[in-house]
Amino acid sequence: VGVGPVVGEGALACGRHLFSKFEQLSVRDFVSQNIAGRLGRLDARLAADPFMTAFAAPKSPAWKSQPKHAGIVIRSWKWDSGIEKLYHNLLSAARALRRQGWTVEFISFEPADDRPVMDSLKAQGESVRAWQADAESTDGFYGYLSQFKALVTMRGHGILLGSRLGIIPIG
Repeated sequence: VGVGPVVGEGALACGRHLFSKFEQLSVRDFVSQNIAGRLGRLDARLAADPFMTAFAAPKSPAWKSQPKHAGIVIRSWKWDSGIEKLYHNLLSAARALRRQGWTVEFISFEPADDRPVMDSLKAQGESVRAWQADAESTDGFYGYLSQFKALVTMRGHGILLGSRLGIIPIG
């Protein structure tokens, strides 16, 4: 699992209670391992995220042959009051890239969670490609992502997927 952010005593108490119920715990990164330790699970094992190993890396980097096509992976983030400025900056960057001949697409990995950002982008005339995990294969989604020359992302999975697909990731 990925753990965090865990903010405040209430979240720590809930996390301690929840994590105490598991016989074994694997986390995907050192940050999550440290947070699990703060939650009383010093035995949390660091293990690769199985989602990241489900496919093979491409034979050659996508950027060598891809046209000017960029993806921006969005994420709804309610824990920072200044996040709206980041969304505005991403939208401004997309428009600047388009003026330079790029095509730019916004992407949601978690449409249920990202709904506020998706709605805001749509209200400004943007479309958002939402991955429907229950209706679309991971191979199909990887194929879609592999068309990009660059992937600007607010999600750790976006950086990892971009790297694995030979796409220039920016996070």
